[in-house]
Amino acid sequence: VFGIHAGWIIMLVLVIIMTILLRYTKLGYQIDVIGESETTAKYAGMNTVKILVIAVLISGGLCGMAGFMQSSAVEKSITDSMSAGLGFTAVITAWLAKLKPPVIVVASFMFSILLQSGSSLQVMKIPSSITEIMQGVIIFFVLACEFFINYKISFRKHTAVKEAE
Repeated sequence: VFGIHAGWIIMLVLVIIMTILLRYTKLGYQIDVIGESETTAKYAGMNTVKILVIAVLISGGLCGMAGFMQSSAVEKSITDSMSAGLGFTAVITAWLAKLKPPVIVVASFMFSILLQSGSSLQVMKIPSSITEIMQGVIIFFVLACEFFINYKISFRKHTAVKEAE
């Protein structure tokens, strides 16, 4: 469809469904509460084990579907080096997007541009590993910004204490 494989359309539909599920349903609220504080969820009477199992099944199903789309539509074969560390990139992308499905789409698009530029850089005799360095730099600066937004650094003047003679 439009020159791209159907996996894109399926994943965009799933992003919309997950946004609705996480934002507007009881299950989404429960997952959010458990994510913030499992103890609070237990005190509120939520069956945390059941909700965690459901969340893990949904997450695993979506990851499996993404892997299936990658192997069947893009690679057209299954190899052991097919993912090449994309799981770690996915976790970083989701974290940078604050776990919001529509923002994850945008963040993953930006990271995919960064990753795919590695092969173009090799043509100019620049190592493709520079893209991984760029990922690290982006994460470092985002973490630094988060730190300075959430914490206040204050400097105290230390007064010299005279020793008793």
